Amino acid sequence: MAEIYTKKEYQYLEEKLGPKLCKLFAKTNAFCAGGAITSIFANQPIHDFDIFFRDEDSFSQAFRYFKVLEKVQDNKTKEVATTSRAVTFTRLTHRAHVEKMKEDAYGPSFTVKWNNESMAIQLINPAFLKGSPEEVFMGFDFTICMGAYLFKEGKFEFDKAFLKDLARRELVFNVNATNVVSSLFRAHKYKSRGFSMNMAEEMKMAMCLGSKKFKTFGDFAKTFGSVGNDETMRHLYNHIRYPTEETADEKASLIPQPYSVETVIDWLQELQGDSAYIPKNSTEVSYENQKSSVEYTEKVSGDLIADAILNSDLSESAIKGISDRINSEIKAYYNDSPF
Repeated sequence: MAEIYTKKEYQYLEEKLGPKLCKLFAKTNAFCAGGAITSIFANQPIHDFDIFFRDEDSFSQAFRYFKVLEKVQDNKTKEVATTSRAVTFTRLTHRAHVEKMKEDAYGPSFTVKWNNESMAIQLINPAFLKGSPEEVFMGFDFTICMGAYLFKEGKFEFDKAFLKDLARRELVFNVNATNVVSSLFRAHKYKSRGFSMNMAEEMKMAMCLGSKKFKTFGDFAKTFGSVGNDETMRHLYNHIRYPTEETADEKASLIPQPYSVETVIDWLQELQGDSAYIPKNSTEVSYENQKSSVEYTEKVSGDLIADAILNSDLSESAIKGISDRINSEIKAYYNDSPF
């Protein structure tokens, strides 16, 4: 059986995440799956990374590491959303790209330019979805999303239909998908990117949704998945006149109003007329170049802490001890400095 050569794809993944995060996810036996892997093999931009964990302890270790980065690396790392499904962080990286300036008799001239680049990393809560890649794939909606990269093993894993359907740019629906309403939104998104979906697959989605026995709008809201953001949920609250300011998905699941197909149809028509409520997950992070010596030292101490933590057991006590020790060393350096 022929082996798929994936060195280029791995290098692209590591370049995007950086070697430190790849090391963290290897230590926690995590894997990246879903849209990021699809984008890598479809040669499309990556919008976010979904990182899955096999148990709660590994998830907690990775979460603690990101919280340390958020504290010690200024605006480079920032927690932007927390739901029962995932914790989302944005990471700002300073990346170089080469641009062609001109071409003359001596050949082309190039210049290197640096850009600030923001990316989102979602740590998927094992309480929502956990297990091996094969087990996680069972909850995914389309076969083109059923790819994963295992950081510890350093290899990709795919569902048997992943590469075939991706090459055809064809959406094939998984009837065991966790969030059917989310799948309808996502199908529209993938179609805008050049994917197609035949009538049989659309009927499968419609029949799966029709087979759901929703008693309340809370049951309905549970199937929203990633499209159930604050804006979408607030729009639903207003439409069904649910009197609350809470917009987190765990609160949405408690909506007591009886479910009604007619009300949903009216809500979707209203939602379609307001493009502001079409879900968007991108988050911009402002960043200013560090200039003063104090700001520079804070950055250096943050990098030292991050490196030391990666070489520890990632326990809460280890992280606290490393942070305190390095910060005290930096402080002592400034107190002893003649400048």
